[in-house]
Amino acid sequence: ITMAKRWIAFVCLVFELQVISCFHSQSAWNPKAPMRNIRACAFRCLISDNCGQNTEKAREVSPMPRRDLIFHAATLGSLLLAPQIVFADMTLETFKRAYYRYVPRIEAGRDLFVLDLRTKIDKEAWGDVLKLFLKQSVAQEGSAKAQVNLDIKVSELEKELNIPMEVWVTSFAEKGTSPKQRKLEAQTKALRAALETVRVAAGGDGGTPDKQAALAGWEEGRKAFNKYVRVANRGLTLQVRALEGVPDDVSAYARTPERPPNNFSQVGAATLKDNR
Repeated sequence: ITMAKRWIAFVCLVFELQVISCFHSQSAWNPKAPMRNIRACAFRCLISDNCGQNTEKAREVSPMPRRDLIFHAATLGSLLLAPQIVFADMTLETFKRAYYRYVPRIEAGRDLFVLDLRTKIDKEAWGDVLKLFLKQSVAQEGSAKAQVNLDIKVSELEKELNIPMEVWVTSFAEKGTSPKQRKLEAQTKALRAALETVRVAAGGDGGTPDKQAALAGWEEGRKAFNKYVRVANRGLTLQVRALEGVPDDVSAYARTPERPPNNFSQVGAATLKDNR
């Protein structure tokens, strides 16, 4: 629910004490849609010359009791005028903090996916391709977990692309999951599957490298990334820059430009610096 919608509803509630004259039949009131009823009657009052008049007559012919009308209006008003956090999955400030923490990394990972991985596949530099899939420990030097081989190992592609995309998904809901999250998660899984196809096609399991299979896997990954971008951009606040996908013509792709300064740039810059 946006602030504009709440203000419109508030204006409608101002007319609540007069709109009872709008109801002249049982069908005029839909108990399942109180907001629609109130807005419709407020509009009628606005365009009527005798709004608020003949209230006693309206009370006689209207089957909707005034008490019930006030109850519905008060209930609706308390919901519509409640703080935005009740309706939003996450506050704007919290979302922007997550955006500037992970989206710059996603963009850097997109550069890696296009300018490094795709270029190396085109050149059939399979050794360099497989280096992007080589899993390395993220534990600090001398870590006890690393000594017993319990440390987490991730590849460069996972670190720069997969993980930021997967973590950013959680910023779209503070509690539980949402349909948007599930759609995004589906694309992150599709991207991982596509990258695994590239790894195998590059000879990652000891087989003979297959350029066409690697290119096909990369293309599936591009489609999954672009679907992720389209879903993420739906309903995105205008206070942040929308994500961009990977074009069909990869020769037209340019490295992501530096972001302009903002209140959260320090977080984003620090995150990028730590992962370069």
